Amino acid sequence: MPTAAVTGGFLLIVWGQYEVSRNPVHVPFHWPFLRGFNRWLQRDVYHTRNALAFALPLFFAGAAIVAALVPMPVSQRVERWKSRITVTRRRAAIVVSVLLPPLLIWGYLLLRLANHHYDRGYRWWMAAAVFWVLITLMVIDRADGRLSLPRIRWPHLLEVILVLALAGTFVGINARDLDNWRYSAIGDEGAFWDFGQRVIRGDPLNWFSQAGVYGNHPILSSVWQALVMRIFGSGLFGWKMASVLSIALTFPLFYWLLRQLLGVRVAAFGTLFLAASHYLFSYAHTGYENVFTLFPTTAALAFFVAGLRRTSYTLLFIAGFFAGLGWYTYYSSRSAIIMLAVAVVLMGRRGLRPEIAAAVGAGFLISAMPIFATNKYDVIRQMLLLSSSQTHQPFFDKITQNTPRTFLAFSFNPSNIHYVAGALMDSVSFTLAVAGVGVAIRGIRNDAYRLIVIWLLVGAVVSGLLSSYEFVSISRLNFLMPPMAALAGIGIDRLIAAAGWPAQRPSFERIVGVAAFAALAPLVFIINGQHFFIYSARHNPTTPETVVVRELTAKDCRQQPLRDIAYAPNPASLLNGLWRFFGMKNVPPLQIAFDDVTSAYGAYPPAGGIGCVAFISYDRPEVSSLVQRLQAGVFPGDVRTVTDLSGQARVAVMSAGIQRGDLRSEDITSAWSTDLTLGVGLDMVVKGQERDFVPSVDEPQFGTPNDVRMGPDEPVVVVTRGADERAYPLHTLLRRGPVNDTIGGVPAVITFDPIAGVARAYLRQLNGQTLSFGLTGLLRNGNALLYDRGSETWWQQLTGEAVTGALAGSKLRMLPAVVGTYGEFAAAFPDGKVLATDSDTTLRQGNPYLGYDAPDGKPIFTLAPVDARLAPMTRVAVIDLGSRRVALPFPDASKKVDRTYTLQADAGQVAIFFDARPLSLLDVKNPSDSRHVGTLAAFLRGDEDPPRTFSAIGSGVGHFIDGRNGTAWDVYGRAVDGPDKGAQLTPVPMFEGFWFSVSSLYPGIEIIQP
Repeated sequence: MPTAAVTGGFLLIVWGQYEVSRNPVHVPFHWPFLRGFNRWLQRDVYHTRNALAFALPLFFAGAAIVAALVPMPVSQRVERWKSRITVTRRRAAIVVSVLLPPLLIWGYLLLRLANHHYDRGYRWWMAAAVFWVLITLMVIDRADGRLSLPRIRWPHLLEVILVLALAGTFVGINARDLDNWRYSAIGDEGAFWDFGQRVIRGDPLNWFSQAGVYGNHPILSSVWQALVMRIFGSGLFGWKMASVLSIALTFPLFYWLLRQLLGVRVAAFGTLFLAASHYLFSYAHTGYENVFTLFPTTAALAFFVAGLRRTSYTLLFIAGFFAGLGWYTYYSSRSAIIMLAVAVVLMGRRGLRPEIAAAVGAGFLISAMPIFATNKYDVIRQMLLLSSSQTHQPFFDKITQNTPRTFLAFSFNPSNIHYVAGALMDSVSFTLAVAGVGVAIRGIRNDAYRLIVIWLLVGAVVSGLLSSYEFVSISRLNFLMPPMAALAGIGIDRLIAAAGWPAQRPSFERIVGVAAFAALAPLVFIINGQHFFIYSARHNPTTPETVVVRELTAKDCRQQPLRDIAYAPNPASLLNGLWRFFGMKNVPPLQIAFDDVTSAYGAYPPAGGIGCVAFISYDRPEVSSLVQRLQAGVFPGDVRTVTDLSGQARVAVMSAGIQRGDLRSEDITSAWSTDLTLGVGLDMVVKGQERDFVPSVDEPQFGTPNDVRMGPDEPVVVVTRGADERAYPLHTLLRRGPVNDTIGGVPAVITFDPIAGVARAYLRQLNGQTLSFGLTGLLRNGNALLYDRGSETWWQQLTGEAVTGALAGSKLRMLPAVVGTYGEFAAAFPDGKVLATDSDTTLRQGNPYLGYDAPDGKPIFTLAPVDARLAPMTRVAVIDLGSRRVALPFPDASKKVDRTYTLQADAGQVAIFFDARPLSLLDVKNPSDSRHVGTLAAFLRGDEDPPRTFSAIGSGVGHFIDGRNGTAWDVYGRAVDGPDKGAQLTPVPMFEGFWFSVSSLYPGIEIIQP
């Protein structure tokens, strides 16, 4: 045999592949009869220059030479059907009676699904019916001698080790960086993670429905992702591990299939090329369900071949079942039943046996009919919507353009998306696959080759030719990787046979095969690894959101992640979901969307330190004012541009500069008439924003509890004076300045400072004058400074003291205020008033403090050192006991358990009530999803005899029981039930705030540990 000619055929294929991969395009000459074809490829198909028209004749010629000259294997047929079922009346009656119960269960299940009924138990009914039928078929096969366990020999163990090694290598290569910032987002795959979370939460979902992600993806795919996330965690790693494992689990089935068809050597090399595919590396990182198609399709073909070879109804039933299971994954795998049908038909009379059709058909119908019963024609309609039949282009033109995009994509691909860049196969694998195509076409009468070609052609039609895209259908063509890997295995198998042909010794051929595998295995893994990790990273742009994630998790920024800001292009930015992937579920980056940048309050990183600000769309005019304020405030540095390896996803980033010192008097004299020589002046004062940037509420509007829609556990500041009971929702006070109000006929001001976590109420009368307050935009010791509009004196919000200006040294009189829940207020004061000024959902957008109050967080806008006795963001209640002031740290509210404490004050015993229900306002975007932080209230116990002894019910209902007579008291100190109903406890002056600010304003304050 002319071995040199076979080598020459391979070199022609290599030459063609080399010319295709060259950039810029340069070919030594043009084939004169392909000039028009070349123009069509470049102008209408790829819209780019390429050398495909030059390479195609080389591919065809090389494949033809190899196919014509290599030795072909001995022809074998995979179908060896020897006998039928022995049918007798008695046996038929037994089989029918045994199969009738599972079929009745299955039929009832279909009827219920068709009538839009679903119950969680239906999936167990389905499993029971399938196993019942399966066991029945196994008994029949065993009785007729059709099913027996294969004998295991030591070479089989080596094969198992080989397959496990390839699968383990694939998992190891891909699992090592699944949580890398680069693979955090493509653009729309986050919906799959969200739906997987719904499955984990146990939402009532019909597993047989395809109304899953985006309303058209089967829910069972999300069930698989949820199962893997249950094991490996719900972050980026666990979610994408579902894709990795779905591919790795395909390898044993793929090896088994090729081993049955063409022997161990083709199986080993084919599985190697599949496991080393950089294309599959890419889709193992996406989190999409596209690659889930490989497992059911490969399983269906593997069991089909095994069923034919062993004459087993059980294995054929399983093949049909997996073909039906493909309808619960991405659309491409729904073609598995078509592949089986075409294979049976092309086998002629050998394949057209009613027993084969019955076994395969039964498995398919039992598996697939539930999704048809649930979604009916929509199962087909959704497939058509994603096909070329729905494009504006004529169908025939679309098919002709998709043909080269499909079959040549493994050699040439100009579309760089989804972490895939360049050809879909490495040059070694593609060269061997082209040779394998020639061999398979030459030996098409061989059942084994015919099945591989059917797999390739049917898969190409559904995943490529019918694609609606105007580019290479990268998201679908992974479905063709198994048949392409099989063809590459065939190519190297025949090349080895050609190399061993002159010696005419099988042992020599085996030695050549082992040596070739030992050489190719590291080579193809290295080539594909370099392609995926280096080439694709440099040519395939990521989304801007991923670059933001990289910056905010980088060394320069991650030391203060709670203060990082990402300027997102829209309120539904991917960043909310992405942040949870990086283990920061409760501490997302702060975000400002376009629609609330003008009303953003306090959206700044720390006054000093590391933090970063990232602008996804820096060139938008809406950003300029925010940038100016940042640069004038705590960010004196310039904006720098960062990008990914491709240089295409650009993001603007500002990093915090050196900590700024005290403000200079000339910085603010132009805007204030405040006498800076009186009081503390500018000591420890930092600038947040301009004066009245957050306007005060001077004409508050109120409604009843029935008028304002809020969650029952959302926090409100409750102030009562006589019969006038008022609630001020914190989500309103968060985004508005002080509320200048009149309560019980007395002028009052109600304020909330989210930076210090302090809500206070004061009388705004001083020396016979009524003051009106606004926000200075300045902070001192991490606490906001108010100003009165008469003298422009600055007042410390936490203490009510005038600290700088004409009224320095004055102090406002405190009004008792309790931070409680809205539901509690509505129940206690049904006729009370609720502040309704701008309390709708518009104020809940763009909360700049999300994650700020995390227990391990860091304070902002403070120059004072933090008292190390407690963590800076610890919530404490400051209680005035007369001769001493104490700080009581909040207990853990996560268990939703109320508590009571007793302290000794100058005026007597003080009862402390801890209500665990109030939610954090600074936790997550949706207040109802926030964590419970609780609230504390203090009251004198009174001088009753015997004395009152309070205890909490403990279940988080906000009621506290007097052990003396069983009276129930609420967090407002009101007796709501029992002998003392209607009584009111005397409140003790107190407020709550974050430790860093409290300790700065009350240095050395005593800490009481409950």
